[in-house]
Amino acid sequence: MSINIKKQVIYDPGSAKFQEDELIYCPDKMIFGVLDGVSGLYTPKIGPAIYNGLSGAQNVAKIVSNVFSDAPNGIKLEGILKTANLAVRKFCLSKNLDLSHSESLPAVDFAVAQIISNKINIFSTGDCFAVWQKWNGTLGFTKNQGYKYDLTLEKKIKQMLKKYNDRDRAWRELLPWISSQRRILINNKGFAMLNGQDGLYTSWQHVVLELASIKYLVLFTDGMVLFSDTKHERLLAQKIIRLYKKGGLMSILNNTRKAEAQDREFSHSKFSEATAVALDFV
Repeated sequence: MSINIKKQVIYDPGSAKFQEDELIYCPDKMIFGVLDGVSGLYTPKIGPAIYNGLSGAQNVAKIVSNVFSDAPNGIKLEGILKTANLAVRKFCLSKNLDLSHSESLPAVDFAVAQIISNKINIFSTGDCFAVWQKWNGTLGFTKNQGYKYDLTLEKKIKQMLKKYNDRDRAWRELLPWISSQRRILINNKGFAMLNGQDGLYTSWQHVVLELASIKYLVLFTDGMVLFSDTKHERLLAQKIIRLYKKGGLMSILNNTRKAEAQDREFSHSKFSEATAVALDFV
């Protein structure tokens, strides 16, 4: 089947100290997506654990990206993700990390799609997103799995900042709570992350779409949008598609940057790292 697709990608490091996103762009395999690296738990003052000169998140994001690049044509997306998870597990074990302590494991969130057999197969985790519009105008989306946790964390950080006026101390005070919550929630009862744990396979989001029904598909990391926008996924989907039609991925990013410039209290950096890929089926 011949498929005519207009493709668009964007990456912006923002003001993040560590660049931990990766773009998955494998048109020969008909696989497209984004990765968002997440280091094991740390405080802003100490910073993330460094391995081979890179943060844990950077290491894992590159490992997963390389698995996609090296995968032979014809391999299904689920199989590639499982191979990537095993590669990350091997990395974590080589650094003497305990696989049962999910709060300490470097990981990636992802939103990745594969076009195969007249279907679009989508897998996503955490706060990476897939948004699509069908030819008939119907919108679809994956959810922000970590929204409730992140919202609670945001509130707690703001309370601690008000109390101490010291970001590092605020994080130190919250570390026990954050650690316990991440161990409970990641790949278990809350949200999925690719970190070497088997719980990924029962925690990720999986959507199968009929290829012929889809007009637009946008895959993006959380840095492309405001955290507050992810509360209501349908409204987020409407906004993403509207802005994309107006001016492509740059229109989405510019809209976010404008809002970030006004207030970015919760983030470690003023402007978040952002990555996205869009497919327009014509």
